[in-house]
Amino acid sequence: MNPIPLPLAFVALEEKAARTKVRSVLSRYGFATVGPHDSWPEAAAWLDQNTPHVAVVEFLSRTSDALRICRGLTASGIPTVLYSTSDEQLGLPAELKGVPFLVMLDKEFMVLKRLATLHNERLVRRL
Repeated sequence: MNPIPLPLAFVALEEKAARTKVRSVLSRYGFATVGPHDSWPEAAAWLDQNTPHVAVVEFLSRTSDALRICRGLTASGIPTVLYSTSDEQLGLPAELKGVPFLVMLDKEFMVLKRLATLHNERLVRRL
């Protein structure tokens, strides 16, 4: 019998310490993670060929590729959390205003709770 594959979490964070912590939290709670990529264009190329179940994307990286990734994930209905080291949300594009915003991971359950809820809601809508 084949094992059931873990839900896949796309992690696009530039800071290594944050990326490591987010990946650790997600894997501890049953998500397989993909990332880091060496650049935003590389991450975008991966997403052109693959579909994650959930995503954590750094908000402060306002490059055109980072914004395209965020827009593409949310437009595809993939549960996404914007991650930031600051609670400053100025400049957040209008179409991303409803996307959950997480400031640092001082309470690591926040990311799990948010992604698990969004992932489960998406599964229920498919039934």
